[in-house]
Amino acid sequence: MDNSGQIQIPSTNELLQNYPNPFNLQTTFSYQLPIEAKLTLKIYNMLGEEVRTFVNGKNSAGKYSVVWDGRDNSGSPISSGIYLYQLRLDNNYLKTKKITSLKIWVISCRYIHPPYFL
Repeated sequence: MDNSGQIQIPSTNELLQNYPNPFNLQTTFSYQLPIEAKLTLKIYNMLGEEVRTFVNGKNSAGKYSVVWDGRDNSGSPISSGIYLYQLRLDNNYLKTKKITSLKIWVISCRYIHPPYFL
């Protein structure tokens, strides 16, 4: 919406870069459509295999965001690596961008003092 309360319709199709990238636990994809369109928004591994499908249908004109929790279509966590996410529209628009998943494990350590000897 702009300052007058009017909804602003984008003037072009666009797939924006996800953020954060690289990501650990989750990341957000954004895209925009100037007109209603049938579309797919999918993630692929570097072998071209589909990992996750977010959208497979019609969206009206507007701006959209999708949050990905780093899981595949079956709900399993993905491994660290480079992936591709792709927006494909029925009007021949196709855009692909790269995303990096970094699984970072935080280990908490606490120093325990040795016993005092008398």
